[in-house]
Amino acid sequence: MTERTATLRARELSTATGVPDDFEVAYEQIVSDAITVESKVHELLADYRLNKRREFFQLPTMKAIEVVRSVAAEYLVDEENEADEIDVLPGFESRMRRWLRSDLVAVSYHQFSDLCVVKWVTQPDLSSEGAIEHIFDLSVIAGHPLESVPPYDGRWFSPVRNTPEENARELLVLDAYSMIMTGLDILSEEAMRYVADLWELHKTEPPIQLSWRVVEQRLDMWGNNEYPSVDS
Repeated sequence: MTERTATLRARELSTATGVPDDFEVAYEQIVSDAITVESKVHELLADYRLNKRREFFQLPTMKAIEVVRSVAAEYLVDEENEADEIDVLPGFESRMRRWLRSDLVAVSYHQFSDLCVVKWVTQPDLSSEGAIEHIFDLSVIAGHPLESVPPYDGRWFSPVRNTPEENARELLVLDAYSMIMTGLDILSEEAMRYVADLWELHKTEPPIQLSWRVVEQRLDMWGNNEYPSVDS
């Protein structure tokens, strides 16, 4: 179970010293209640569990997939028909274009009846059309300033309390430190280091809206006239 992507979670688990080889993702399914699905899957696979204290099971891969699919069928998310989708990349570019990762090609907010997620697409290799879609469950981010206002369901990005447009606006003003601490991986490594330095060392909250000032002007004009650089 993961609130980010299965591939990223497998990569993290593979770095443990007690793991003999890298984990491979054979199947994944987005569900509306991951905790319940995981619990039911573990119950059905109890006879295949190697150690009651460890989450390792020994059985054919197809058998494992069948069990996961059968349980997940009760908690499926109809992404095509149920979700309200809002393109938030223009908003992020307006707010923090300098901070966004260079391979980012799309960011969208999706709201279901019981789930709020962000999807972003990265294209690591410009010479290839292959891109990676990342899905992030916003329920991991807590601490909404209006939590005392009913009806409150314990979440910042609430599909019950807020409209898709309201949640999308909340997402666009989310502080950068929360992004990097929870795994909303849309910022560049340079920006993440800068934000962490501000927060951890100087105890200063990074600005919501980036700003800049022109300190030098360089002219590159057509024609025979020479235009000197203007320093300010």
